[in-house]
Amino acid sequence: MDPEIVELGKGVSEDDLLFHDEKAPQPSLAYLLSRMSYPEFPEPIGVFRAVDHPRYEEELNKQVQTARAKYGEGDLEKLLNGGDTWVVGE
Repeated sequence: MDPEIVELGKGVSEDDLLFHDEKAPQPSLAYLLSRMSYPEFPEPIGVFRAVDHPRYEEELNKQVQTARAKYGEGDLEKLLNGGDTWVVGE
């Protein structure tokens, strides 16, 4: 994982090069690219990672829908005024 600048044709072919895949599940190469900077290396520009994962909001909404299907719509008034209560500081 120590990148180096090479020149094609001087014992180096395209098969020897490392190609970046922004959809790769592992972030290590994207991180390596993000650490490269001028003047030692060319400054990388573009998309480093584009991995398709479920969005937080989508998963949260699924959880809420599952809970509503299992337990019903719920009642905030009943939750606040029902059952176990305690006093703090006495």
